[in-house]
Amino acid sequence: MKKGLVAGGIILLIITAIILPRTIIEYNIYKSPQIGVVKVLKLPNCEAGYKNKFMVIKFEEQTYTLRTKCKYTKNLSTGQNIRMFYSKGSEIFLFPQENPTPELGACLLLGVIGITIIAVGLFKK
Repeated sequence: MKKGLVAGGIILLIITAIILPRTIIEYNIYKSPQIGVVKVLKLPNCEAGYKNKFMVIKFEEQTYTLRTKCKYTKNLSTGQNIRMFYSKGSEIFLFPQENPTPELGACLLLGVIGITIIAVGLFKK
């Protein structure tokens, strides 16, 4: 048994277990037909970088802060009403062009790699 391989595989599985639930929720929201109209209150400053920026929206009299990428917000303006995918009771909103399917696939692949590394570590002599 190779303890280093097993430990590395377990770390990958832990990372997958942390990321996978939100990714599944995002995928389900993307596949759901629920579209809401939200008001843009604040846009990210895209001058300093291009990803993991935050925008503030208002939906049904509640304010939400969303992590987003500048490629989705470059044509928006403060005060504008936009359509976004959402799920009732969730604080996750997605732009219609934001597809979480590749992220879900990558997360599942990470889990499979973790399991494979553990199996190699357990059965390799």
